[in-house]
Amino acid sequence: MEKLVEYMIKKGVKKLAIVYSNNAWSLSNVNTLKEEISKTGQITIVSESLTNPDVLDYRTEILKIKQSKPDAVFSAIATDEGQGRLGK
Repeated sequence: MEKLVEYMIKKGVKKLAIVYSNNAWSLSNVNTLKEEISKTGQITIVSESLTNPDVLDYRTEILKIKQSKPDAVFSAIATDEGQGRLGK
């Protein structure tokens, strides 16, 4: 995650939205990302959405992300099906 945060800073990301599943893999990734972000003090998390792994409709999360006007979105959705639905 350190390299990812360095890349985001290099690309000018100041505001980040995070969406992730409520499972161990996703939580671990998001916690690691937050730790790396906190070390820099250069990125603000403007939106954070925790979803259940069986969610099929991400409209609420997408609206929340859009309203926060992030420079980038980090997604840790642990299922291929869920990831595809979020991307639509």
